Amino acid sequence: MKGKRVILSLLLFLLSLACAAGLVACGEPGGEPGGDQPSGPAAASISIAPADVTLTVGEELDYADFQITVSYDDGTTGTVTLTAAMISEEDKGKLSEVGEHE
Repeated sequence: MKGKRVILSLLLFLLSLACAAGLVACGEPGGEPGGDQPSGPAAASISIAPADVTLTVGEELDYADFQITVSYDDGTTGTVTLTAAMISEEDKGKLSEVGEHE
């Protein structure tokens, strides 16, 4: 009985040690809040062109027709072409319904 109690105590100690190590590993680098934030400019605004499009029933939306532009707080900009992978399945479902969408 005493042997089982010692083994159980040892297992609980090792489990506690593993949990503590995991919590320490999840801490912020350098011990500073936000230490894992990417350095560089932050996005100031995002726009998409064209801002709206009209399709007839049965016509497929061509994602490549849309350009996303990000303006950063340091004055630089970046532009990418919209892809189907950037649209959630939920939003694709909404876009498949006839009507106006935001």
